[in-house]
Amino acid sequence: MLLRRKKVLGLDIGTTAIKIVVLEPTGNGFALKKIKIIDLPVVADEQLVLTLVKGALKELGGKEFALSLPGRYALIRSISIPVIAAARIDATLKIEVQHRIPFPLDQVVWSSDRLPQETDNVDFVVGAVKKDIVKKLIAPFKKFKEEAAFLDADPLVLANLVSRQSDFDRNKTYAILELGAESSNLIVFQKNLLLVRALTVAGNNFTESLKEEKGVDFPAAEKEKFSLTGPELPGSINYVLDNLVAEIQSSIDYWRFTHKGPELDQLLLTGGGANLPGLSQLIESRLRVSTRTLDPFANIDVNLGAGEEIRPELKNRLAVATGMALRIASEKVFFCALDFLPPEYIALKKARGNQIYIYLSSFLLIILSFTPGYFFNQETKLKQLVTERLNADLNEYEQYLPAVQDLEREIKDLQGRYESLNTTLNQRYLWLSRLIDVGRILPSSKIYLTKFTPSSNALVLDGESTAGNLGLAFRDVRQFILNLNALPYLQNATVLSVERDQGERLVFQITVGIK
Repeated sequence: MLLRRKKVLGLDIGTTAIKIVVLEPTGNGFALKKIKIIDLPVVADEQLVLTLVKGALKELGGKEFALSLPGRYALIRSISIPVIAAARIDATLKIEVQHRIPFPLDQVVWSSDRLPQETDNVDFVVGAVKKDIVKKLIAPFKKFKEEAAFLDADPLVLANLVSRQSDFDRNKTYAILELGAESSNLIVFQKNLLLVRALTVAGNNFTESLKEEKGVDFPAAEKEKFSLTGPELPGSINYVLDNLVAEIQSSIDYWRFTHKGPELDQLLLTGGGANLPGLSQLIESRLRVSTRTLDPFANIDVNLGAGEEIRPELKNRLAVATGMALRIASEKVFFCALDFLPPEYIALKKARGNQIYIYLSSFLLIILSFTPGYFFNQETKLKQLVTERLNADLNEYEQYLPAVQDLEREIKDLQGRYESLNTTLNQRYLWLSRLIDVGRILPSSKIYLTKFTPSSNALVLDGESTAGNLGLAFRDVRQFILNLNALPYLQNATVLSVERDQGERLVFQITVGIK
């Protein structure tokens, strides 16, 4: 592993805290030099966050940092394309990305990374983030003297973190559950296969449910949640846990049947929500999958100062920051590397890097200004040559102008026809892809759709459930609604009607909003 610098800083700006990890390379790996967790108030404005980040960078001596997006903001997919000429790869990738995102390509920042070749095809990981989200995140940091090295996404940071650990086996299938305060993600990967899904259950759902059951305020419920002991959990905790396990199982089923992925070998938990006592054992007993908490400091010397060690409950909060620090420090990325920095920010970085050349050019200009006579003569000759060339070009232009105008009119007419056809094809493909996604999340073969009615901002879905009894049928309909709400471009799925026909079928109608 090639190291770029003596000290690296990983920065994770979350909704409840700013987490920072400082690593220093050693002869055989890394040593943890410092950690810093800055808790944020419930309502933290942008200026406060920037002030805290600036202060932390100054205190810790970080010259470069990186940013990461929460998984819910990024659409990440693994794709496989036939082996083609290198010159055509970018164009082919662009088409594939457009087919897999529900937005026009000019509205997103997208990135791709080629994976090691496993079959006759070429495998890539691609990701896309809406431009307005990226610009809102990046804008405040443009004024920093320090520069963002890259803009990653939390799911890929965690996949890279797991991939670099000494016991990692590329032939095994790993799932990572990142349980944050306000959002959670499930990442499943094996070799070149990858599945990233945003879940609806997060750490605050446990707290809110316990708060309602106990009749206490949020801080008191949060404190009680992390102090639970014994095998018997409150009913409110079990209810949220059942929903979380159901979403995980649904994603695993999607991995097996749609991605044709192998069975899970291990489920790793991380994020602040993973500090719920006994969570790994509870999930393991319900999913029957080997489950443990992810240790972000595996193979890292974690002794701080005079033998001080990291408390176990802090490790779950520092996984993303540690993964960011390791990517900045290493030339090698173990799984894949995406960068969602917008082109204008990259251009600004290059301009800053070229400042020394600009200063040198200015200095040379000053020196050359002492010889005006020579340059004046050269300028006169150049003007004469340019004038002669312009006159010749003007005569040639006037000769061919009528033919050019005819061609321009024909091109304009063809462009109009192409834009009209392209708009129609995109609209048809968008509805087709959404219908395919909706069909894929049907919870069982006993429930199916009979009618699909789109409008400008909503879908109306008619369907039937033929489960053996009404209880199972109602459960399928309820799970289908949860799955609809989990899709990134749908929201507020609501039952318009549900009734039993003369037989054992349950006929329903659901409306769901389009984001």
